[in-house]
Amino acid sequence: MVIGGVVLGGCVMTKNLNQTMVTLTPSPTVSVSPMPTKTVELLEQSKSGMNGKVAFVDEGDKTRVTITLSGKGIIGPLPAHVHSGSCPNVGVIKFPLNDVKNGSSDTMINIRMSDLFGSNPMAVNVHKSVQEATIYTACGDLK
Repeated sequence: MVIGGVVLGGCVMTKNLNQTMVTLTPSPTVSVSPMPTKTVELLEQSKSGMNGKVAFVDEGDKTRVTITLSGKGIIGPLPAHVHSGSCPNVGVIKFPLNDVKNGSSDTMINIRMSDLFGSNPMAVNVHKSVQEATIYTACGDLK
């Protein structure tokens, strides 16, 4: 004769007059696949001595953009943007990115990664400074 039963996250406990019985049932596993990423190489511009990489991580309706620069003068702040067009002659700013400081920058932008790498050419461009924004230090085409 069963007096009571309790379900505890994958365990079922029942108690009858003579014994306690525990039955373990496996919990369903959830498989989480890694978010798709793309990496773009940043090439030196204007003899800056800077180069690096930009990692793009698909986060649904948004994209995380992480810049890693190396070379001289990377202390910053160095303004960075996603521009229309291709390197070295980029067009208008499409998405501002957080300034590169001490060689890195991390920004979440409001666009799907598939749209960012769509049919319209775009590029990530790093500038020498706010005051010298016309001098490009590193650039990479989104392909």
